[in-house]
Amino acid sequence: MAKGFLQVEIDGAVGRLTAKQGVNANLRARFLPVVTLATIYLSHLKKRIARGQFATRPKGYRSMRQTSKKSGKPRGFVVSELYAKRAQAPMGAATSADWHRKAGTKPGQATGELVKGLQARGVGSGAAKAKIDARGTSIGSSTGERIIKAGAKGNRRGKEDKRKVGKKVRNQAKLAGVWKTLRVNLVQPTDAEVTSMARTAAMGLHAEVFNVLAISETSTTKRSVRRGKVTHRKHKEVKAQLRRSTDRTLYERLSRQWVR
Repeated sequence: MAKGFLQVEIDGAVGRLTAKQGVNANLRARFLPVVTLATIYLSHLKKRIARGQFATRPKGYRSMRQTSKKSGKPRGFVVSELYAKRAQAPMGAATSADWHRKAGTKPGQATGELVKGLQARGVGSGAAKAKIDARGTSIGSSTGERIIKAGAKGNRRGKEDKRKVGKKVRNQAKLAGVWKTLRVNLVQPTDAEVTSMARTAAMGLHAEVFNVLAISETSTTKRSVRRGKVTHRKHKEVKAQLRRSTDRTLYERLSRQWVR
């Protein structure tokens, strides 16, 4: 559990309530279902990103060689040794497109740290809202690594130590960078996923109403039994109707874990 947050974890995806939302019973009751829904979606989203599937089609990486401002000569695409090692790719290539092709990476997944940093979190203390963004920092393409010898100033371990050098990048900035470069928003839901979440919420409300009706039909008279069968049939029809045009995998997970 992260300091100051109440944490929800579903299949490796993390959702968070603020300290205030976690401590206040009313806020917790209001925000926890929404954050749970967002966390289930985030778990689904991470798997979709890993498959290279996005809500919109990426533009593609740059295939033109860049020109140095100082010399005016063409220059290739170069990353640090540490970044290349994490991405399991060469340090340099003719173009960005060439490097990513050799690395075999999908948008936002050169080292995997950006996707790992995605989180769902409750926002504010008014209407229950959840937001998906990227938490923390990770190495950028220019972050390197150097050796600090044993006994050197700043090395208290008594042996050689590897330290990251260069500026680490905020994962939220990386998320914005993917949009700026490729015009793809990694966390954007597809139309079918939006429908899934909306219809799951509708099914939750319908289930509550149905339960109230079902409770009132405990009589054993022929009329009440007949009315009960009609109500059950209608309930099944509504569930089947809501399931249509959704992302089936997400809808089933939401129905199973979020609707009670």
